[in-house]
Amino acid sequence: MTQCSTSSSSHPAQPNPMLKQLVAQACQYPPGSMGRQEKLNQIIFEIQSSKKIWIDSRIYHEDYEDALQTAWINFCQKISDYDPTKGEVIDWFNGILKNKLKNAYSQIKKEQSRRVIPPDDGSDPIGILPDSKTSSPMLEDTLEWIERDGESLSKLHVRNCPNINCKMLLLRRLPPEETTWENLAKEFSTSIGTITSFYQRKCYPCLLAFAKEQGYINP
Repeated sequence: MTQCSTSSSSHPAQPNPMLKQLVAQACQYPPGSMGRQEKLNQIIFEIQSSKKIWIDSRIYHEDYEDALQTAWINFCQKISDYDPTKGEVIDWFNGILKNKLKNAYSQIKKEQSRRVIPPDDGSDPIGILPDSKTSSPMLEDTLEWIERDGESLSKLHVRNCPNINCKMLLLRRLPPEETTWENLAKEFSTSIGTITSFYQRKCYPCLLAFAKEQGYINP
């Protein structure tokens, strides 16, 4: 999975008169005009080139990207609210981004509190899968479902890493393979957090929905 190209800094940005000038120029054009959009594009380019965009390591990559895009939209919409006497343009943008990330992190924590987190001990969530030493209709049905819906499950994958997808992870986690998170992370040269977070967000809900539909667990 590709990493964010931006970097974070805990210190205020160095003075950048050019960015302030570009913001002033952008505000001279009416919202939605070609002139303002051109200046906004220049501002965004300069901020991205600065490598000073804030990163929150607590946030999963896709959630970070969503928050970042929302921050850019908010930044462009409120560009006229920027006050050059209160700080640098980059710091103002980072303030907007941090607020979006805070909201994203709060939402993630709420979602995690409502679901069982896949542990790293090799077991599967909520015990809906059968023991690896026994064969059962439930396991057979689950494997058949994964193969049947394999195309759609394969489309759910880690950003820029189609080989780390729901079909693969479900098959590798189910008996008879029962591959550990640690071994999967090593195999695909990524972190355990990346794989388990993706599994929680995308794969586990699919498995849970199937189990409920088949009556293996209560709705």
